[in-house]
Amino acid sequence: MKKRSIIALILALALALGLASCGGGNGGTSTEPSTAPSVEPSAPVTDEPSDEPDSNPGGTSGGYEDVSDVKGFMDKVAEDYDDLPAMMDFDDSILSDTYGIDPSLLDEYAGKFPLMNVTATEFFAAKVKSGNMDAVVEAIENRVSSLEQTWATYLPEQYELVKQYELVQEGDYVFFAVSDHAAEMAENFKAAF
Repeated sequence: MKKRSIIALILALALALGLASCGGGNGGTSTEPSTAPSVEPSAPVTDEPSDEPDSNPGGTSGGYEDVSDVKGFMDKVAEDYDDLPAMMDFDDSILSDTYGIDPSLLDEYAGKFPLMNVTATEFFAAKVKSGNMDAVVEAIENRVSSLEQTWATYLPEQYELVKQYELVQEGDYVFFAVSDHAAEMAENFKAAF
């Protein structure tokens, strides 16, 4: 329970800092979350033409079939979808406290969790140890139920997003996503694993 309080405090501080950094300038207040991209460009922006193909903002650039691990997959997703909200990486505490998954059930995992509680967007991928897939899928389904309860009375557009979640199993691998791009992410996951 103490870990949850610490996580709640950290999220509250992050929210306060985010609100403070967004304030000023317009003299009014807004209840709309910022839509500024949370992923910075990997190369400096210049006016000179580039030899590289145009990126597909909010879309995929392909190449998922070359991903060999779940962390690599998550890094590629974060790179390809530049309109994702500010997110933090999963750790064992988020995995066990929020998802109810014991890390010992997994060979490897990676996930992204919203930095502020104004979006339902989150995603998670794991290589599950043999014989544990049912327990992991059940925990993810419980997470979906929790998200539905949270967003049903909070922000209706986020509730709609939760209702369109994707949960995919490919062999020993599992992927879960709540995002505007969940269906695309699920297809990319299938291509990778």
